[in-house]
Amino acid sequence: ELTAGWTAPLDFQLLNGATPRSLVGCTVAVLLKDRRGAVVDMTGDLTVIDADLGKVRISPDATEFSAAGSPFTLRFQVTDSNTKISFLPASTAETVKVYRP
Repeated sequence: ELTAGWTAPLDFQLLNGATPRSLVGCTVAVLLKDRRGAVVDMTGDLTVIDADLGKVRISPDATEFSAAGSPFTLRFQVTDSNTKISFLPASTAETVKVYRP
């Protein structure tokens, strides 16, 4: 849960089951959709902070998490060096509720 206008970093650890997903040699993208299913452009907002442990950081812009777009769905697309694509979480996307300040 967040407040609209949130710009502080959000850290995540990507897991395969209970095991950290190695991101060494991988490209990672954040996939964020608003309540209507419209894609929110988060290009340039994701940084891998520890590839071995699967840790990433999202640094959102003030307009990306709006109360009007809530709830959002969030997942990560991981492309390995063999161009194999996986999505994390693998099952249901995370739900992010955004409240007005």
